[in-house]
Amino acid sequence: MRDDGKKNNQDEQDETKKKIITRKIVINLSSNYSNNQYINYFIKLLINIGLFISILFYTNIAYYDSVYSIVLFAAWFSIFENILSQITAAKFTKYILMSFGSLFIFPILISMGLGFLMVEGLIEFKTTETLIGFTIVFMIVRKVITVLLLNAIHRYRFNKMFRKKEGK
Repeated sequence: MRDDGKKNNQDEQDETKKKIITRKIVINLSSNYSNNQYINYFIKLLINIGLFISILFYTNIAYYDSVYSIVLFAAWFSIFENILSQITAAKFTKYILMSFGSLFIFPILISMGLGFLMVEGLIEFKTTETLIGFTIVFMIVRKVITVLLLNAIHRYRFNKMFRKKEGK
């Protein structure tokens, strides 16, 4: 009788060890909204366009021809940011983990500069400091929106999974 208890306890410990071994630790450094990379890019593009329009329109820190100029600026920025972020993630993963993801600031700054150069005649910031201030405000507001959106997506997925387990 006592041996059966030890055997069951040993089996439970073995199962627990197997579960622990098969677990993965996932750190989401790139703000993935979906498993599809094109949907991710499209959502990031929409967020960037919305933020560029709202920040530039309400702060009046830049001269621009039309809203299409801002959309073009946001599109170029998004393309460069996506490319540079993927390169950074592929080549410097160790340093990204050591810097807690703050290494992604450099692709954002470079992308902002390249995007600005691509639409140089269409958008003009009043001073260089306003471009820097715009970039800082953009990064902070986008991070807040991204965190809120990702939390809402995770909560939705968790509730959906929980409802499936209950059988509803």
